Amino acid sequence: MQPTSGRSVRLEDVARRAGVSTATVSHALRGVGRMSEATRTRVRAVALDMGYQPNSAARRLAGGRVGLIAVAFSLPGELPVALTDVDYFSKAIRAATTRAHERDYALVVAPPRPHDTLWARVPLDGVVVFDPVAGDPLLDELRSRDVPLVLSGRDPAGSDDYSVDNDHLTATLTVLDHLAERGARRIALLAGDLGDSFTADCVEAYRCWCQRHQVEQLVTTAPFGRFADVDAVDPVLATVAPPDAVYAIVDVLGASVLEAAARRGVRVPGDLLVAVAGDRLSDTSVALTMLELDPARTATEAVDVLIELIEGQQPSDRDRLIPTRLVERESTSYLEVGIG
Repeated sequence: MQPTSGRSVRLEDVARRAGVSTATVSHALRGVGRMSEATRTRVRAVALDMGYQPNSAARRLAGGRVGLIAVAFSLPGELPVALTDVDYFSKAIRAATTRAHERDYALVVAPPRPHDTLWARVPLDGVVVFDPVAGDPLLDELRSRDVPLVLSGRDPAGSDDYSVDNDHLTATLTVLDHLAERGARRIALLAGDLGDSFTADCVEAYRCWCQRHQVEQLVTTAPFGRFADVDAVDPVLATVAPPDAVYAIVDVLGASVLEAAARRGVRVPGDLLVAVAGDRLSDTSVALTMLELDPARTATEAVDVLIELIEGQQPSDRDRLIPTRLVERESTSYLEVGIG
């Protein structure tokens, strides 16, 4: 909590609160000096809590680093659960934290949709932003502050930021080919209303695949915040000529499709094949075929790229791609007849 006197927090204030010398505070924030890791972590936590912002000139003279980076998650609206309750985000946070510590950096997780004053209050060397969505002012705010920035995903508006991502175009084609090889002829794509590059890439690849195979395009979008709502995904099956396969590009949507199919007496597999993208093994009635995205590796490499930028190095590539893996399970094991 910042002092209430109206003045900005000084190095001396942090030292007094932490019970150490000003030199120890300076060394802890810069990641230098001889002290225990516990002391370094405690001092940084006190500085963060008080909203201490080092003088920019002093930071440059000291080498320009305080040893603190952040991860932020761009969202199109209010998340109905905690970030750590979303399996993809949870794995990414754990991996990013581990990698940051291995590289002698502390890491903080920004709250969803942070107020722009957060970036002025917290001394940061750089930020990794996951899945930036269209219209989110977060990226412009960070760029205006000249904060080193790496994206997991791409800026939908287009930018030359460094990024680490999956090749979602190729990965989507892999899933669709798998479903077709199992006999599916009417494959529906179930997406979330996210507004990010991941969704755009999946939809683009799906439409191209349908055009190449001269089949009808069946795209359904579930509203953000209602992915676990069966009524929100039921329209994908409620058509005159229902699909015989569904590719849900958010794993929780796959579980909702299974429930919607059960309500309609549609067998999975048999009548309907279901595949999902994600990394969470849900406790579902049928084991779901899954395109694994490996958020842990994505987060680890994004932190590596960010630290290279912070330390004045030139990353080997501007857009780094992380491979995916299709794991076939019961939900796409066989198709007897189409449900249309």
